[in-house]
Amino acid sequence: MDRANDNTKPIMREMMKIFKQLGNECIAELIGTLILCGFGNASIAVFILAPQNLSSSLSVHFSWGIGACFGCYVSKSISGGHINPAVTIMKTVFGQFPVYKMIPFIISQTIGAFLSSCLVYLAYIDMELTEENAKIFATYPRDGVTIPQALVTSMIGTALMVHSIFGVNDGKNKSKPQGNLEPLFLGLAVFVYGITFSYNTGYAINPARDLGPRLFIHIIGFPRAFSRGNDTISYYWWIPLLGPVLGAIIGGATYNFLISNIWSCQNVKSIECCIRHELPTVSTAGSEDDEERQKSVINQNIST
Repeated sequence: MDRANDNTKPIMREMMKIFKQLGNECIAELIGTLILCGFGNASIAVFILAPQNLSSSLSVHFSWGIGACFGCYVSKSISGGHINPAVTIMKTVFGQFPVYKMIPFIISQTIGAFLSSCLVYLAYIDMELTEENAKIFATYPRDGVTIPQALVTSMIGTALMVHSIFGVNDGKNKSKPQGNLEPLFLGLAVFVYGITFSYNTGYAINPARDLGPRLFIHIIGFPRAFSRGNDTISYYWWIPLLGPVLGAIIGGATYNFLISNIWSCQNVKSIECCIRHELPTVSTAGSEDDEERQKSVINQNIST
């Protein structure tokens, strides 16, 4: 009996260590997402509530970009700085993230977005509970946008953003910025999305950013938080949840298969050689020295 207890103690200690680490990572994701959505939604509040000369759409885009930057800086060294369920799901699908962490991360991100709405509402608690002011917290499509158009807009924007993030973070990319600058470029990617793709559906590239605040406005009494859309769409709420996930998976797939494979070429003298498919045959015996390998790259041309 004592021997059985002795055998289970190391297992229990290891499990406690794993749960503690996961808890720390979830807290980092919660705080990072709170910062992202706190700055972003507060900027929309100023844009909608204040006189027009006090804010502009560019202010909103800057706030979302800088919020993403700071949220990633806070969480990156602890949890990886996902702060977006679409990124978490995409990394899990491609085996770059443990499956058991996916649901806790998504829940933490959604809670962070929900809490950010509480803070923004407390700051502007004198706002009226109207459909127009609901746009401060959750995304809604402009009039005339159809379901396919809204979905495709979200997918395209998220896919391009994921491509940009991967290019900045890919260790095989020799042109990538230093690690301490990666969150800055994430913020730039979010900023660029805002000034290019947000006209149709707003910042519909992050399911937590939409679901958490939408739950908040439903609870406190904003009208038709889940049932409304625009003049052509009802019950729009599912589009900003599904679109970013599909877009992130498409973006991750195309980057991994079309771009990352090029960075992975081994024993290639230059990237141009890889593009032309001039790949050397490397001896498994290891008898060639470095000079001979370089000559083989130059002289060998394998056509496909």
